[in-house]
Parts: sequence; C-alpha cells; structure tokens
Amino acid sequence: MDENELTDFFWDDLLTFMGEKKVIPILGSDISMVEYEGKKIPFQDLILEKIGDERYRSKRVARFIHIAQNIEVELPPSLQKLAKITDFTVYGTFGVDDLLTQALNEVRYKGQKVTQSIAFSPEAINIDLPKTTPDATVYHFFGKAQSTDSECGLNDEDIMEFILAFPNTQTKNLTLKLQESHLLFLGCGEGDWLLPFLIRIAKNTRLSGIRPKRQEFVVNPKMLTNVCLTRWFRYFNPEFSPIISMDPLAFIDELERRWSLRNSPKGDENAMVTITPSVETAEIEIPQHNYVFISYDGDDRSVALRLSQQLRDYGIPTWVDVEGGIAMGENFRKKFTEAILKCKLFLPIISATALGTDEGYFIEEWAVAKERNKKIRGNVFVIPLLIDGSPVSSIDNEFGSNTSVCKMGSLETLLTQGQLHEIKTAFEKRGGVSV
Repeated sequence: MDENELTDFFWDDLLTFMGEKKVIPILGSDISMVEYEGKKIPFQDLILEKIGDERYRSKRVARFIHIAQNIEVELPPSLQKLAKITDFTVYGTFGVDDLLTQALNEVRYKGQKVTQSIAFSPEAINIDLPKTTPDATVYHFFGKAQSTDSECGLNDEDIMEFILAFPNTQTKNLTLKLQESHLLFLGCGEGDWLLPFLIRIAKNTRLSGIRPKRQEFVVNPKMLTNVCLTRWFRYFNPEFSPIISMDPLAFIDELERRWSLRNSPKGDENAMVTITPSVETAEIEIPQHNYVFISYDGDDRSVALRLSQQLRDYGIPTWVDVEGGIAMGENFRKKFTEAILKCKLFLPIISATALGTDEGYFIEEWAVAKERNKKIRGNVFVIPLLIDGSPVSSIDNEFGSNTSVCKMGSLETLLTQGQLHEIKTAFEKRGGVSV
C-alpha cells in the first residue's frame, strides 16, 4: 500500500482507533532523526558511529552514555509531533536513548519530568507496565542506556538476547496491553527478521488461521522491497497487517496534521497541546519548587505512579522518579537530594517490602528528609503513606515531629477525598499553590 492509496477512510479509521486509546505506536530507532554537522542521521546511529567497533558490551554502553550526555542536538521534530498526539498514552520504542521521553516532557508538561519510562531487561525485575498507566509512558523493548550496568540492544546480538527473554512472567500487563491494542510500527528497520517475531510475541498466538481482533500497521517503504517478508505478511495476516510504503517521517507529519484538525477547536491545526494550569489558578504566581516529593521502594513503583497521578489530578504537583534509577546525564543522588531539600512536602510510601529492605535510594531519601524535618518548626512536612497494612508503629521513630500519617490499606487503595484534602491543606500551608 503506497501513500496514494491512503484514503480518507484509512485515516479516519486510524484516528478513530486512536481516539478510543486503542493504538500503541512502536518506534524504530531511525525515527529519532537529528541534524548534526550538516547531515541528518538517526540519533542512535550517530552515537554508534562515534563509538566505533567496540567488542565489549559494558564499554559500548559506557561510551554510549558519555557521548549522549555531551553531544548537542535538537529534539527531533518527529518525536515532538508524536508527543503532541495525546490520544497516545503508551509508546513503544526500539531505541535505547531518552529522546522520546524528553520530547513528551517538553511538549506535554512544559519540561517537567512527568513521563514514565520503563526499560525491559532480561535480568531485571519491575519491568512491567503498571495496571493503570499515566498519561504518557514510554516502554523500551531493548533496554535503555541509563547506567554502565544497563542491558540494552546496541547490535543484533544484543537484540537477539532480548527477543529470547521476552515475554516472561514479569511482563504480563505489557503483553495484555499489546494484545488488546492496534500496533502502529513506525520505521522499525532494525532487522528484517525482527518484525515478525515482535508481532507474534505481541499477539501471543499463532498468526495463521486465526482472525486477529486488532490490526497492525507497518509504515516502512523498505519492507516492500523484501519479497520474503512481504510474502510472509500476505500469507499469515493479509488483511490485518498492511505494509504502508510511505516514509515514516512523512507519515508522522500527516498523522499529526489530521489529528490536530480533528481535535483542535474550529479545526485550528496549529493549536498547541500542553498540560496547563486550570482557569482558576492561571493568574496566580506559581512559586518555585512547587511540588510534593514521593519516595518509594522499587517494588512499589506502580503504587507511586498511581498515587502521583491521583495527586496531580487533584491539583497537587508531584516530583517522582519515573525513571526508576539513574537518568541519562544526571547524578541521581544529587538530583533527589536537591529535590527533597526544596520540596513543599515529603510523602514516603511505607510498605512491608520497604520496611524489610536494608539498602536503596529510598532509604537515603528518607535520611535527607529526616534531617530537613529536624530544622522545621510548625507545619507538617512529612506525610507517610502506609499501604498493605503496615502499622503506624513501624515509622514512629523514622521522621520525628511535623509528621502526619495517611493509612491507606491495600496496595490497590487510592487516597480518600479526606486524605487528598489533608495533603492539599498541608501543601498550601507550606506555601504550595494547587494548579
């Protein structure tokens, strides 16, 4: 199917699926096209060119991180346009860099680090999607270069190991999400052998003889030149896996244009899509460091993200480590220490797992908050959130005075209206402004 065959009916169907939040775009690393020294090149390819032929994985990753931190490029327009489409809430990517997350934070959240980023790894835990995802989640199928210990797919051999390990019992929510969604593959030219494997894994069933409930769209003109791959699609899944022979970047331009026309008031396709303060607070001067800090053990990540979203919906800005570790280009310990020393409130999530853990970043976060709390007189600064039945007595000596406990009950419990009001009141007493 070439671009001349993409009728209004095709675009209307795709936009309708998107409006129902049933489409997951999956991006090849070649979508992150940047301009560097007068030429356009995928960001990941640019870094790999500079790394050269390094045989050892740990050195490849270390060099990738170092170069990515220090090279100066603009965010790819294609990623900014995809970030603008708020009908997309979950994005998949084959890239191991952080540009898509950066684009989402910049376009939707005015630079605030709100987007959740999850990286699959054959060895790691906590690599599944939460049951309830935030408004923007990026899933790295082949890992993410965020520390020198990171597992990530920088060549075909690495990618093969990821394919062998995926899916597993750690990715039940992700697998279900892929099965229930239409998949929009954009680019994904990492290897002709790769795409059939991924579609088979995503659907979790044989593709021949079964009528799929969801459709895959493959936007990659190179695919049609591969006779074997084209024949594979036509034989196993002819109706539900159209190969679209259109430049993926041009496809993204057209998709964003049509989505904007459909969703902007009076068809204004130039309208910006950003998360802004409500009308009631738009004229209020927002103070610096206007947020509450949520601290959590890694096993409680899904709880932290769910509570963060609930607090933001209630008008309380949050600071939460959605990366789950050291973000590329940042010293994480310095990052969270500064955030705690400047936040309006500190909200540690207290669970049986957290209380049974001897070491971790969250324990260091508690120590920083405890020291700051000693210097505060009067208004509450620490509000521990007790989950899974953890007793109040378990934190009696943890934070000292200026503490008010919210006991929540089970892992799936959300904050009550009364608890939300209590947190909001404490936030405002310490100079915070709800948005």
